[in-house]
Amino acid sequence: MSILPNGEGIEVFDIKSNNDGDIVNFIVTHELISKIKNPVCLDIGADQGIWGLCIKHQNPDAHILFFEPNPYSYIKLQNTLMGMNNMNVFNIAISDKPGKLNLTFEGGNSNSRGNDGHIVECDIIDNFIKNYHHIDIVKIDTEGHDLKVLRGLLQFVKNARIGAIVTEFSTYWYGNTIEECVNNTYPVLLEYVRLYKYCYALSRRGDLYLVGPINQDNIITFICEHYERHLQTDLYFCNTELTTIHKYTYEPNKYYA
Repeated sequence: MSILPNGEGIEVFDIKSNNDGDIVNFIVTHELISKIKNPVCLDIGADQGIWGLCIKHQNPDAHILFFEPNPYSYIKLQNTLMGMNNMNVFNIAISDKPGKLNLTFEGGNSNSRGNDGHIVECDIIDNFIKNYHHIDIVKIDTEGHDLKVLRGLLQFVKNARIGAIVTEFSTYWYGNTIEECVNNTYPVLLEYVRLYKYCYALSRRGDLYLVGPINQDNIITFICEHYERHLQTDLYFCNTELTTIHKYTYEPNKYYA
């Protein structure tokens, strides 16, 4: 992985990114798995696979499962991973139940919030990881389907089979009113902040930093603030305190995502 000049971001395996969320995810991911031998990782909503490729760059012995339902991104991903060991890619969406999912394709990206007639297969994660005793880290970036993926992972987390999770969070995906958004998100997020020792949120404005911990005492305030101010963030659930990225204590109205 190389740092590009003039603030242009990073490059890994000939794929470039200047997305601030990507950059922090790489740093945090490295901290979480750098001392793990032969880590097993899931990239759910892989797109071109840059997150998983960053792991492979950091740890060549990593075993990574990529899930990408967009057929165009899937083909690019297959070509990128050609010849690499311990890299499996599946042209399928992960959800909380098997069946069909309507995706909207936006260039190389896709999301589950539209209705343009693209129907793809979806399945539960159980059918892909039942032979793995432990998953070291899961990345979820499914543009609006993230909470359903979290619901599908919940039993594995309760059984201590997933070490850490990073997932995107935007309240506008989950309701047209603040009450609807809280009802749709609070039960799932509450389970996760109870099950993991730490939950951090990524700030995406100005200097890159994390805020936290997010916990059962402030999670409703956190959700409401994101809805009212139209904020988007990445959430990190883990059992070890993150030290590489600067952190601020979460306080309402002082967090800018």
